[in-house]
Amino acid sequence: MTDRSSAAEDSAAIRESGDATSGDVFAADLQRQLDEAAPRLEAFAQLEAMAEAQGETPEAIALQASLDVLKIEEDDRRAELQDLEDSIAKLQVVNQQHVEERDMLIKQQEEIRDEIVIVLGGANGGRPHHRIGDRYQDLKDLGHELDNPAAL
Repeated sequence: MTDRSSAAEDSAAIRESGDATSGDVFAADLQRQLDEAAPRLEAFAQLEAMAEAQGETPEAIALQASLDVLKIEEDDRRAELQDLEDSIAKLQVVNQQHVEERDMLIKQQEEIRDEIVIVLGGANGGRPHHRIGDRYQDLKDLGHELDNPAAL
């Protein structure tokens, strides 16, 4: 209330000085400030009325309201955290399945590595090969004997 009375006094002083233009500007500015403050003033009036009805101070009621808002926010964050933990658990299950599948494939490859493969090949004569030629003809061309190809 003191803000309103001092503002009214200031407004009256400006009007008395005879400067009507600056007084109108000041009055418009003051009205704008009052309009902006009106919702807060109404909320404070309701808070005071609740405090009187409950036999508590306005500060105690405001503090309780703040605590209630914090509890709601905490519950929301706990729900978000639970959702994240559920997502992480699902990812861990998928990752574990991937690891098990990978280990199974590695184990199969290790079993294959333990095997020994013997490949035997043979020929029944010195036939000419379409890629490397005729060995016996090459030895004749070099002047080596067929029974002692290295000429030892």
